[in-house]
Amino acid sequence: MCRMILVSIVIPIYKVEQYIIRCIESVLSQTYRQLEVVMVDDCSPDQSLEIAKKYIQNSPKGRDLLYKFHRHECNRGQAAARNTGVKIATGDYLFFLDSDDEITTNCIESLLCESENGHYDAVCGDVKVVGNNPLFSFNHQVGSYNITHEIVKAYVDRNIYMVIWNKLLRSEIVKGILFKEVAKHEDELWSFTLVNSLSSLKNVKECTYIYYVRPDSVSTQGVTIVNYYSLIDILKDMVELYNSGKITSFKENFSYIQEKRISWMSAVLRSRLKLYDKWLLFIRFYNLPIGRNGFFLKNLLSMQVNHFLYPYRRSLSLKIRILMNNRGE
Repeated sequence: MCRMILVSIVIPIYKVEQYIIRCIESVLSQTYRQLEVVMVDDCSPDQSLEIAKKYIQNSPKGRDLLYKFHRHECNRGQAAARNTGVKIATGDYLFFLDSDDEITTNCIESLLCESENGHYDAVCGDVKVVGNNPLFSFNHQVGSYNITHEIVKAYVDRNIYMVIWNKLLRSEIVKGILFKEVAKHEDELWSFTLVNSLSSLKNVKECTYIYYVRPDSVSTQGVTIVNYYSLIDILKDMVELYNSGKITSFKENFSYIQEKRISWMSAVLRSRLKLYDKWLLFIRFYNLPIGRNGFFLKNLLSMQVNHFLYPYRRSLSLKIRILMNNRGE
């Protein structure tokens, strides 16, 4: 049995009237009761926060929990809402929950017990995805990591997923890492900084989070030029962290930044942006002070060629398999 540790569940709220009760009910139903529920309304134009408050008031399940409600005066984005939640949370551990998702009934208890009475800086459960989103995938590799270098390597190898939610995180560490308030992809920089700040992390087998794919969510909206400039800002911050020594100069950190520089620029080239906008973005990617530009250009070209040839290689492979099967008959 894990000892009593206060856990703050931080929930940013914006235009989720249809889903907020499902989310709140999953929190009120937790088997672990030392909870502080922090809800931050990012100036939502609907009644999401009011619905949540009313549901909590009318439910006998959550009367033993602590609550904090905050509303932004203007819409500042999900990153800002999370920052506000982190600042006002008082728990020993923090857990981020998106307001259109839910957690399993024993989510917090399971993760906290897996922390071995607060030994681990971070504990991550597995995720169940509801809905069709082929882009959402990761390799949740069960295991424990007890030095920062191991954690960074596992992250670069994609054995630790980079999303913000479904991680039980030591509060004192998270409070030192604010989210960058950009249009999108704030999880990229935050996760990169986080893994370089952890001394211990455990991935557990149990599924503790239910992620719902919906067409009107932030994560499924179309990519615009603003998003690409957000990626540039994030990459610049990663480079600054690495070059300034604010994070350890592991070779994995360097290769991760290089890989992002190439793959994000490749995404720009494949996008529907105007040629002039692509050129402006290319100049910014090219001028980043990380690694050799020759390496960047060579691998960028290789990625574009592979992307162009992929449909033809796939078609050829299919024809070869059909031919081999026909010969076998």
